[in-house]
Amino acid sequence: MTSLVMIRVLDIITRYNKYTPIKCLPSIVKIKDKTYYKLADNNHYVKIINIAGKKRTLRHKAYAYNSKAEKNFLKKFAEGEDLITYGSQVTLKDGKKYYQIGKESYVRASNFVR
Repeated sequence: MTSLVMIRVLDIITRYNKYTPIKCLPSIVKIKDKTYYKLADNNHYVKIINIAGKKRTLRHKAYAYNSKAEKNFLKKFAEGEDLITYGSQVTLKDGKKYYQIGKESYVRASNFVR
């Protein structure tokens, strides 16, 4: 999987590998009601949610899953716990929607408060 970074000038999308270090300027840019960081090296932008994440609250206990949708019984989260998610929902091999919470670590989207 890759993260998407928008190239605003050319109106095309460039893909960067996940967890590739990038340098962002500290200022926030708003484009069409979405917030971005501008990359320091060029005129590219990356969505803030892909870098900083978003805090979401669990509505009941939940487990972490790997990218193959296999449950990790050692990573259990309690009801009401706040987790930082990165990016939008993704569909894993079992066809269910998940939020990424870390490298190769996911939690079912249905476990979060809406």
